[in-house]
Amino acid sequence: MKKHIIISVALLLTALSAMAQDGITMHFMRLNPYSTNINPSSFIQYKGYVGVPIISNINAALTNSGLHFNNIFVTDPSTGKITAIDLNNAVKHLDGDFNMLNANIAINVIDFGFRANKWNINFSYRVRCDEYLTYSKDLLGFAANGNLAYTDTDNPANLNMKMHLTAYQEIGVGLRYEINPHWAIGFKPKLLLGLANTKSNNCYGTIYTDPVSYAIRAKYDINVLESMVL
Repeated sequence: MKKHIIISVALLLTALSAMAQDGITMHFMRLNPYSTNINPSSFIQYKGYVGVPIISNINAALTNSGLHFNNIFVTDPSTGKITAIDLNNAVKHLDGDFNMLNANIAINVIDFGFRANKWNINFSYRVRCDEYLTYSKDLLGFAANGNLAYTDTDNPANLNMKMHLTAYQEIGVGLRYEINPHWAIGFKPKLLLGLANTKSNNCYGTIYTDPVSYAIRAKYDINVLESMVL
């Protein structure tokens, strides 16, 4: 029993780490051969498949921790229709310094797979781009309320953000073996080849407006690293 619990926990952690890189909904598409991208032990009922270049499979995801529909849009309770946009309310619900906006896209260029007795074998070549952005509350607040909302000497607008953008190629070979009708084991090692990378180690800024002279004072510290394969 203890052994089964350890195995189950290990499989759960593996699945969670895989979901961070691919669409979460793909895990539940049992008839979709591309579900092996996040779960190599998935059973594919087809004897074989070949993906059409470019249009065979495109994954795109956008996740965000700060902006929520109910905080941005005002709706009529009786009809549910949007009646107004309230940016001030959206800013109020943001975290002070850590709000996330992440985007991911993956395009399959070549992929195929086939089943032979108890074995499933698949190959995929994908081009991927992952973007991770964190930003401060004042970054949106400054755009929504303007500079006159930050006129106190102890309350400058803190325009901080960090970004990490990576574009790369992914080559993967997946194998699945059916132990019995209830158990199967699978793995899919991948080779990653970088195309471009942009990372901001520091991207901090403050803006203060003098309430008397309306003079604007700004300070910033920006350090961005970038690399690209030509």
